[in-house]
Amino acid sequence: MTDLSIPAINDSLQGDKVFCKFISALETGENPQGERSILVPPGSSSILFSPVHLSSHIQSRTIQIILQGEINSTAHFKWSIHNQRKQYSIHPDSDWQELLAPEYTGALFILISYANDHYKAYILNTDQEIEAFLGIHALTPAETNRNIIQKELENN
Repeated sequence: MTDLSIPAINDSLQGDKVFCKFISALETGENPQGERSILVPPGSSSILFSPVHLSSHIQSRTIQIILQGEINSTAHFKWSIHNQRKQYSIHPDSDWQELLAPEYTGALFILISYANDHYKAYILNTDQEIEAFLGIHALTPAETNRNIIQKELENN
């Protein structure tokens, strides 16, 4: 098994925006009502949709994404209104559905955006990988489920 924390850290330090969160049982489909997608809180939606996308009422877009540093894939960014609140989500293609299996509940999902809609994503599933990533960014587990502010990255 390779240590994915090193490329995830290096890529996150070079990205324009970085989002990270722990994957829940609902997102891995462990819950019978759940579908395999990753929810993004409204405060972090800027990594998925620019103000231009939102003002144009674009509710879904397909992007190319490099997963785990090597797998070229696609994902669909979506937003919808549920109970009068916008919900944002990432729906992966089948290439990486296996990484949203129940054994990845509690893994750390990292999404990195670069200029020109270039994206990379990592799913870190070992304590060592997770601690290395959070440590380099001086984050506690409670400080995830949000964008990592670029200024924070520059100070570390």
